Amino acid sequence: MIPLAQILYPIYRCPNATIVIAGDPMQIEPIVHEEMWKDENIYKMVQLNSFKSPQTRPVRFDVTNLTTQYRAVPAIGDLFSKYAYEGGVSSDRIQSSQKRLTLGDFIPKSVNFITFTVERMQSIYSTQQINGSNVHVYSALFTFEFAKFVANKAPAKDNGMPWKVGIVSPYHAQAEIINKLWEQREEVSANVEISIGTVHGFQGDECDIIIAVYNPPASGMVRASDKTFINKKNILNVAISRAQDYLFILMPDKDYEHFDNLQAKNIGVIARERREELTLFTAQEIEKIMFGDSHYLEHNTFVTTHQLANVYTSPSSKYEVRIDDKSVDIQVK
Repeated sequence: MIPLAQILYPIYRCPNATIVIAGDPMQIEPIVHEEMWKDENIYKMVQLNSFKSPQTRPVRFDVTNLTTQYRAVPAIGDLFSKYAYEGGVSSDRIQSSQKRLTLGDFIPKSVNFITFTVERMQSIYSTQQINGSNVHVYSALFTFEFAKFVANKAPAKDNGMPWKVGIVSPYHAQAEIINKLWEQREEVSANVEISIGTVHGFQGDECDIIIAVYNPPASGMVRASDKTFINKKNILNVAISRAQDYLFILMPDKDYEHFDNLQAKNIGVIARERREELTLFTAQEIEKIMFGDSHYLEHNTFVTTHQLANVYTSPSSKYEVRIDDKSVDIQVK
């Protein structure tokens, strides 16, 4: 994450020193505000872009690959190995070391995809922006309810310790909505500890369970789709590689108008190679499991814009959402 200008200065000031750079080209790049420096890092400068035959240009530096990961079970480890590292990373753990998770009658696999609806019209399913950061009301509410479901159903781990659950989104506003909802929750089981934030904030962390929420940008992905956070390979790689035992990926369904441009679709293709450790659900199927109603959130949520004057009484729906391009208010019944 060191900006290129900052790392180059000490290197050039010490021409006779031995410089060792340890890191991961497929993690998140430095955060900079100058357009010309965006997405640039020390690895791109020396054109280090292959793990099968790593070489640098124009000077050939010595490169040593670290090829074993110790965090994730193989079903998850193989997923990010093939997605981001050309299959060059092996797993130290064995699949049978996975901690067993049961959620009532729902028994998840190592990798679980949950797809949700995205619409253009103003509704619970539409995409919007708050101060330039992308939000999707339905996936935020669904993630909150799913996290409650996990917290209420999960037994303690075999060692008696709570499950560590991470909820991550590429976008700050989406993560903030989920976090604010979680802060207002009723008490839940002590068997689960939940952290919520952006993918950037989770870099370097790890959790027993990761729930990655890939809500799409409000502006769509027709132009520069590779520049939007939901499609940055490094960001997606960091999100899925935080998981130790269980990974849930929430993403738009195949009816989303830009579905073919989604990087997450490529993760799904790789995941299908280990079908025995993969489950595919629609969000409506999970709603049916959680509530007995496959459209519970749609039936119990009212979404509107902020008006010039707002008078709030008791909410008529479980969730009343008022949203514009600067803020979102959510009343919970």
